[in-house]
Amino acid sequence: MRTLTAIIAIAFLVLSSGLKAHAQTGGYREVLRFEPDAESGMFYSVSFSPDGKLLAVSTSWPHSIQIRDAMTGQILKTLIEKSQAFSAPKSIPSWSPNGRYIAEVSGEEGSALFDDYGVVYIWEVSTGSHMTIPNRNDRTAHFRDDLGNIGSHHLAWHPNGNTLLLMDNDLNLRLVDFPSGKTRWLIDPYVNQPVDFTNVDPSVPCRPQWNPKGSRFVCLGAGIQAVFDGATGQHLLDLEDEYGQDAYSEWTRDGKYILTVDVGDGGNTYEIKVWDAETGRKANLPKRAGLPFSVSPDGTKIAYIDNPTNEVFIAALKSDEILARISIDHDADEFELSWSPDGNCLAALDRNVTAHIYCKNDKPF
Repeated sequence: MRTLTAIIAIAFLVLSSGLKAHAQTGGYREVLRFEPDAESGMFYSVSFSPDGKLLAVSTSWPHSIQIRDAMTGQILKTLIEKSQAFSAPKSIPSWSPNGRYIAEVSGEEGSALFDDYGVVYIWEVSTGSHMTIPNRNDRTAHFRDDLGNIGSHHLAWHPNGNTLLLMDNDLNLRLVDFPSGKTRWLIDPYVNQPVDFTNVDPSVPCRPQWNPKGSRFVCLGAGIQAVFDGATGQHLLDLEDEYGQDAYSEWTRDGKYILTVDVGDGGNTYEIKVWDAETGRKANLPKRAGLPFSVSPDGTKIAYIDNPTNEVFIAALKSDEILARISIDHDADEFELSWSPDGNCLAALDRNVTAHIYCKNDKPF
């Protein structure tokens, strides 16, 4: 009888432990894990393709972009430009909206100056071939190489995939056609900014992000906190409140909100700030802190790294409800969390640069 009672007690403890773990993870479970192999460099980003079938895994030293099967993690293709293998990438690889291309800004091998170089590479995923977007040339510009070429720093695909926004190292923004590379317009977003922003740190220029319709874009960072017209580059409105020099922004897929987490010169709170995209006023949504973060495709959830614990928190965007806590020793230097297009799965890297895919349902994709 005692043996039976002991067995029942143990079974109850196991069941309770399982239910508690399930409640903490919110039903999310790890469906895939993979690490760098002996030949590839260390992972520094992972992101789902627009159809959710592939993963782009960026490596460093040597630098490459691995195209992997999202179900199995198998490497299908490696995108690499030998002259850039030991360069310092300046941006996370970005899928084109149709999933045919991947764009990134690459540094120069052996370059001593971070801000005098930056070439936009665009890879065709199916063939592995690539092209570059020509740099601007101005021998009078402050940030230029010996030939007068002005490198780029950030990029953003237009939602229709036919143009890209490029933030160049001289703090000018340009809209270029793809694939021709022809410039449609060029603006200086720092013109007429408050005096407090005139001495900006040029190493962290603002990062452009489109709204879902492609009619507007926001640029946040190094003193800029403004929304611009996508067709002309005209300044439309400023976002209220202040934040630090560097910012990591996102425009929600429903077009209603703009979010950022600011990183200043010290004493960072990593507060995730949210604005009403139409008015530029702070939105009345729950306060959270974490870096990095990512809003789910349907706009209902936000995933972020809780910096004190380095765990992944998944919360309701518009309420205080924490939906899941996933134990992963995340490295704050890895600025990337990626949702699958259906919002069912989340990709993240841990401190040991192992890639993890967590999914809510039994059928991951």
